[in-house]
Amino acid sequence: MPPSPLHPHPATTKRSHTGGLKRLYFGAAAPVGADRRAAREWCDGAPGGRALPQTIPCRSSKASVDGTRPWRRLCRLALGGATLVLAGCATPGPNHLYVLAPDNPEIIADHATAGNEINEVPSFLGDDETLLGLAYDPFTDHLFLRLAPGNRFRVVDRPDRSIKREFTAPAVPETGGGDLAIRSRDRHLFLGHPTDAAIYEITLHGQPVRPIPLAQRSAPPGGIAYDQARELIYVTAPDGRALQVYDRTGQLQRTIALTFVIQPAVLAYDSAAREFYVQLPDHRLVVLDADGHLRRELTEPQPDSPAAFDVGPRSFLRIF
Repeated sequence: MPPSPLHPHPATTKRSHTGGLKRLYFGAAAPVGADRRAAREWCDGAPGGRALPQTIPCRSSKASVDGTRPWRRLCRLALGGATLVLAGCATPGPNHLYVLAPDNPEIIADHATAGNEINEVPSFLGDDETLLGLAYDPFTDHLFLRLAPGNRFRVVDRPDRSIKREFTAPAVPETGGGDLAIRSRDRHLFLGHPTDAAIYEITLHGQPVRPIPLAQRSAPPGGIAYDQARELIYVTAPDGRALQVYDRTGQLQRTIALTFVIQPAVLAYDSAAREFYVQLPDHRLVVLDADGHLRRELTEPQPDSPAAFDVGPRSFLRIF
């Protein structure tokens, strides 16, 4: 089984004395010579490790470990299905834009970027909660909401329309902040520092990875977007007249000058189409090409106030 974002190490199988597949291990090589109980404890305790049931019985000349004799085809189907479930996979589907505006904070508007499909996803924002930023992860079909005071996060399952989980990032300041972006291959989050010209990188559980100081910049970042294909970080200029392109170490690669002003607080990027989604001072949402030229204006959605938004391909097929 090839590596996946959920299980970066290939799977290893261990055969029983009857020739059947006894257990599927993730994260390291399977133990050799361990008895059934020790093998179970080893696999369940491996970092990121998950396992199939103790035995997947296979037909052979002798009884399997559990004393059963199921058909070989059934065994293969069970193994294949369980492998997909454990590894997780997602097939990119149609592109969607997700918008959460202060004038309608209970709803995340879900608009297809091509066609007329419109849906709504609850934000679960309380009356005492303030949204600072929003990011969409195409791999899991989850929406990440950054909440005041800056180190609180809520993960909303878009298809299930429920809160998947909430967490706090202890290393992130509690003094504000803004936009965020997500890297889908490992679901690391990139957050703007509230006062410094830097970005925090944290894991999907809020653990710190590293700060990324932004070279040739003195103001804290506003809008942040991550290029999934080219491993670049895009940041809006403080005056809204340019987009700055950084590598993952925070070194400035180039500056994309704009011929008009955009809202500097939020930015989204379509890595496949190489398009930026930005908001103008009059709140209109528009799309720019890779060089910052106006490509088109969106007719829907059109929020009445500055909004948080992100864009990404919806998971057409998702198995977890």
